[in-house]
Amino acid sequence: MKLSPNKIKILMFIDEAKMGGGQQHLLWLVQKLDKSKFDVEVACEPEGYLVEELNKLNVIVHPINISNYRVFHQ
Repeated sequence: MKLSPNKIKILMFIDEAKMGGGQQHLLWLVQKLDKSKFDVEVACEPEGYLVEELNKLNVIVHPINISNYRVFHQ
């Protein structure tokens, strides 16, 4: 997906790529946001159901591993 200079850029972060409530909500948001107004990318674990679904939607996925990162669990 090529980013457009006229769109609002959104980068969504989520700690795991296996499906749960947060992942379902993120996927719903990605599907429902107006693609003519927003460029959406997601940062999450490199593999999992969420990544597979985002790839089907041509959403850019930035692979990161934050599920065990202490800053988010303090």
